Amino acid sequence: MKSDIMEKFHLTPFSSGFLQAVLVFIYCALVAMVFQNGELWFGKIQEPFVGILLFLLLFCTSALLCVLFVGAYPLRLYLSNPAENLKKALAVLGWSGAWLLLFIFGFFFIIWMA
Repeated sequence: MKSDIMEKFHLTPFSSGFLQAVLVFIYCALVAMVFQNGELWFGKIQEPFVGILLFLLLFCTSALLCVLFVGAYPLRLYLSNPAENLKKALAVLGWSGAWLLLFIFGFFFIIWMA
């Protein structure tokens, strides 16, 4: 069984890793925006316990979503034909990590240049 998405859009590990990294970057940017504007949007949280609980729930949810963004496609690829797709699945994971590192370094470079 070949991957429908891979065949339909002709995604290479390089490009699918890029798309996964972009999804993680966009999600992180949205979470950062919520953190920056949270008090304005939701008001001041009076009880510290509630703030800590909400942060931890968001942290766990973020971990789950990032695993889904980055890991679901390589896992599906690998499970469809383990003997044939192991290298491709690992390449997708590797490129996702490489793109994320490039985004981080690029972001720091932009901040440093400003």
